[in-house]
Amino acid sequence: MAYPRRIAFIGPIGSGKSACALAYVLYGGQRLSFAKTLRQEVAAALAFPINGKAPALVQRMKNRDTKEQFRPLLQWWGEYRRNTEGQDYWVQKLMDTIDDKPKSFTLAIDDCRYFNEYDALKERGFKFVRLADGRCPTSTGDQQDAILKASAGEIPGSEVEHPYFDCDYYLPWADSVSKRIYSLKGVMVNE
Repeated sequence: MAYPRRIAFIGPIGSGKSACALAYVLYGGQRLSFAKTLRQEVAAALAFPINGKAPALVQRMKNRDTKEQFRPLLQWWGEYRRNTEGQDYWVQKLMDTIDDKPKSFTLAIDDCRYFNEYDALKERGFKFVRLADGRCPTSTGDQQDAILKASAGEIPGSEVEHPYFDCDYYLPWADSVSKRIYSLKGVMVNE
């Protein structure tokens, strides 16, 4: 069965992007993330790696039970790098990795949030899967409310941009992440 070899998941915090990306490449390929380099940079600044292995701090940043405590620091570091090194700093880091992979290699990106990320992935032939936030797609009213909250500093801007991306596929919430992962089979069909 043929399926898209390059796919990016879009959705709000906690919608199951990482779980879906991991499930998508379970039988071959690689899950990639714009935030991987970010986590590694922050961990390197805070803790020295031992024996060349990633510090336990990186694992805590990814762990579902502990990652929320790191979110403000990661958001600050990400924004700092974009402001000092250029808006495409994180995008270029991941694009270098993607460009080194054969076109036939299955890749799943689990955190497409910014317009420049979306554009760079689209340019490289990625298909996009929107994960609904809740039981239905984000409504215009919800988007407007999110924009107002973001402008007031209540939520990060990255959680506002992604609702405007055009997507090739849509996965409803289906009551659980496991059901959402099961629904990925609808994406994995002949194009």
